[in-house]
Amino acid sequence: MLLRDLRRIAGLLAILLLVAGGALAADPAAANRRAAAALLPKLNAEIAMGAWVEGTGVLMTPIVALAPDGRLEVHGLVCRGDRVPDARFIAACRRGEVHGATRVLLVDAAALDPSSLRVHQVDNGSVEALFACRGGAHCITLPAQNKSFMRSSLICNDATSCNRAIIDLASLADFAAQPATVADAGPGALEATLKRMVSHMRRGYVMRRGTAAALMLNPTVGLHNGDSLEIHRVECRSELASIDDLHFVSDCNGGGFEGVVVEKRTVSVDITAIDPASPRVVTADGSQGTKGNWVAFGCRSGASCVSGNDPSESHRDGILACNDGPDCRHLVDDLGALIQLVTARAKPAP
Repeated sequence: MLLRDLRRIAGLLAILLLVAGGALAADPAAANRRAAAALLPKLNAEIAMGAWVEGTGVLMTPIVALAPDGRLEVHGLVCRGDRVPDARFIAACRRGEVHGATRVLLVDAAALDPSSLRVHQVDNGSVEALFACRGGAHCITLPAQNKSFMRSSLICNDATSCNRAIIDLASLADFAAQPATVADAGPGALEATLKRMVSHMRRGYVMRRGTAAALMLNPTVGLHNGDSLEIHRVECRSELASIDDLHFVSDCNGGGFEGVVVEKRTVSVDITAIDPASPRVVTADGSQGTKGNWVAFGCRSGASCVSGNDPSESHRDGILACNDGPDCRHLVDDLGALIQLVTARAKPAP
C-alpha cells in the first residue's frame, strides 16, 4: 500500500508538471524542465525494484519526482524486522504489509557533482548509485527532520540499472544547472541528451541474412549546425551468410577482416522535421532474416528528412540501432527530448 501510494503521488506530480510545462511554453527554462520530467520515468524504471539490505532492515527509493520548486523528490521506504530481510519480507514491505517508515529527500540537482556519481555494490547483492554535492555543499535536505546532507544514493534494481541511473542523474544535473535562457541553456542540455543516446546505442546492431550477411552499426551521433543529427554509421557485408554473429560484429567494429567489407557513412537527420509521434521500438529475433533492436522514426507529413553521403539520397524514415529493448525505449524518450530542445532553440525569442 505504501509503495502504491508513493507511485500515485509521483504520477499526479508528473501530470501537473507536464500541464504546467505546456502552459509555460514561452518560458525559456520550460524546455529543460520538460526534458527533466520526461527523463524521470526512465530513472524510476531503474530503481523501482531496488532494495538495500543492511542488518535487519531494508531501504528502498522506488520513486523520484520533481518538486514544485524544481528540486528532485526522492521517496524512500524503510522496513525493519527481527532478522535479515528475505525476498518475502521485502515484497511485504513494498505492499505495505510490514510496518515501514516513509521519507522524502529533496535534492538540488543543480548542485550535484557529476564526478561523484558511481555504482556501489556489496556482497549481499544490494547496489546503489552514489551522488554528492559540489564543493562540500549541503544540497540534500530531509525536511521532516530539518536535516541536510552532502551525499546520498538511489537504490537500484541491479548493477546494470545503476549504470543507467548514473547517466540519468548526470543528465538531470545538467538540465538543472542550465541558465534560464534557451540560447544559453541549449548546448549543455543538448550535450547531455546526445550522451544518453550514445550510451543506449553503442552496442546496438541490425543484422540481415540472405544469400549473404549485412550488418549495420551506429556507434555514435553528433549535432551539426544546431538542428541536424549526424549518425556515424558503419555498414558491413560478408559473402558468408553463415558467419557467426559475434565474429561478424567484432570484425565490423575492428575495421574488417578477410571476407568482411566495411563502409563508413554519415547519415544526417533534420531533427525539426521528425514526426515526434513516430519513434517506435522494433525488435527482430532473426526468424525472418533480420536480427537486432532499433528505433524507427518518420518525417513530418511524408517529407524527406533523412539524407546520406550522396546529396541526392533522401528518405522519409530512418532507424537507430540500440543495445536492447529497454535501451530502445530509453532512446525513444531521448529522441523526443532532443526534438523538443532543438525546436525550442529554433523558435525566435518573444
